[in-house]
Amino acid sequence: MTTAQAAADLLKLPVEKIFKSLVLLDANNAPFIAVLPGGARLDQKALARLVGAKKLKFASAERVLEVTGYPAGGTPPLGHKKALPVYVDEKIMAHEFGYGGGGHPDWLLRIRPQELVRTTGATIAPLSL
Repeated sequence: MTTAQAAADLLKLPVEKIFKSLVLLDANNAPFIAVLPGGARLDQKALARLVGAKKLKFASAERVLEVTGYPAGGTPPLGHKKALPVYVDEKIMAHEFGYGGGGHPDWLLRIRPQELVRTTGATIAPLSL
């Protein structure tokens, strides 16, 4: 799917049930994942404070593939090439389940937020505007 809204439309679900995985880089260029509801915008300042960085940047498509093993647009929230820090927006915890990237732009993974947190050791925090 090219967007969370496209995935939501296909599944006939509210966009909030689509969990988008964003790959970001801290000031030292270290990658990490932020997982947000599909319709939400990232609060970069809040996330930067949480990770202890003054500024964050989004990883390029090439860097996403390099660090996760998956292409941008299909990046799952877990199961990456190497373990990465994961930060989950508190809003997705209200859902019994949701759908994240499945490793390919046309695939989706159904997951319970609690399982995502348990398997990744994610930090739950307010990350969206």
